[in-house]
Amino acid sequence: MKDQERPTRLLRQRVAARAAADGPPIEAPYDDLACQIGEAAWRVTDAQVASVLAAAGSEKAAFELIAAAATGAGLLRWQQAIKALEATSDAPA
Repeated sequence: MKDQERPTRLLRQRVAARAAADGPPIEAPYDDLACQIGEAAWRVTDAQVASVLAAAGSEKAAFELIAAAATGAGLLRWQQAIKALEATSDAPA
């Protein structure tokens, strides 16, 4: 893969933040897919993936962006779980 086909670190970070619901909107088609992965990954459509593939320029680049979105969404859920556990451990017995 050529370097110019590889998504930038900033784009991967923005996709991850958007999927975690704490990032600002980003350019299409990345915004649509990142939001969908963050809300309900199982609802991602072939058309959404195809749009990102076309914009990213290669399967590897599209994979990096999809993985970044999934990681961002997963980290958000992890942080929410930790907060919930901390809240229950602080609760009176």
